[in-house]
Amino acid sequence: MSRADLESIHGLRAAVAAFFARPDDVVHIAYAEGARGALRETLQEAARRRIAYTERTEDDLERISGVTHHEGVCIALRPRPLPGPADLEDLADAERFLAVVLDGVTNPHNVGAIVRSMAHFGARVLLVPEGSGPPLSPAAVRIAEGGAEHVVAMRAPLER
Repeated sequence: MSRADLESIHGLRAAVAAFFARPDDVVHIAYAEGARGALRETLQEAARRRIAYTERTEDDLERISGVTHHEGVCIALRPRPLPGPADLEDLADAERFLAVVLDGVTNPHNVGAIVRSMAHFGARVLLVPEGSGPPLSPAAVRIAEGGAEHVVAMRAPLER
């Protein structure tokens, strides 16, 4: 699997949440010296699991993550499989099902805040209209501060 095939998550809370939710998918952790203390438990668990991690400069992290707001950490993971209609049916069969449909909300800060609230209140599915790109951008995942690990985001053919 090449680097281009990996999912990249940056932002301290988002990266730590992804690491502990999907440790078997984590390929590498890159972090800045200033984030070492906040990542102590994560790095100890990475060492125990023999997951590679390296301390990098802020400039390196900016280059790796492609953003200036990386909060001192960027992890590379094998991507989650994209959910399909059958996955939605399985989730809908759950005892308590709550989904949120977004239409016209494109600002990643707004999307991330909605996902963070969804995770807090137990909403499990985010449906966004079909279009290009992933349902959740890396910026939205960072803003969600770990909430994206508790929500299934999927594209759906939504009629207006």
